This record gives sequence, structure tokens and C-alpha cells, in this order.
Amino acid sequence: FRYDRVYDENVERIGMLKGQLPELIPLFYTRLNAIIEDMLSMGDETYARLELEVLLRIYHDLHRILGETVQVGRQIIQAIDEQYG
Repeated sequence: FRYDRVYDENVERIGMLKGQLPELIPLFYTRLNAIIEDMLSMGDETYARLELEVLLRIYHDLHRILGETVQVGRQIIQAIDEQYG
């Protein structure tokens, strides 16, 4: 499943959107890609040999990025409501 297919197929048109959407949408997808890459690394044992301190830092950073991405998603929804609702 490619969650970003619609984004990839329309990224060249993103500047046509109103308000902050042209800035927020790429930021959301960039962060989402980082989250997915980290989650895949956790599942494929890329991190299996890392020391606990390093793993904790990775988990902490992932938690922070996830929270920031949720906030950007909420900003996108609000901007869509304001501009197009």
C-alpha cells in the first residue's frame, strides 16, 4: 500500500493551494516518511545491536517527530476547513 501516491502524483500542483497548505503538506509527508523509515528499521532488526542509550534516544526522537507530525496534520485539516470549508 502506497499511502503517498496522491501526494507524489500532485506535488507539482501544490503551489495552487491557498494559505499555508503548500508549506504544511510537504512538511507532513516528509515527517511521515521519517516515521515510517524508523518503524521499518525497528521491525527489520536494523536497531537490534544498538546500545540501550542509543535506542532510547531513537525512541524519544520518534515520539517527538510523531507528535509534531500529528500537530501538522491538525493544522492541515484546520487550513482546509478555513480555506475550502
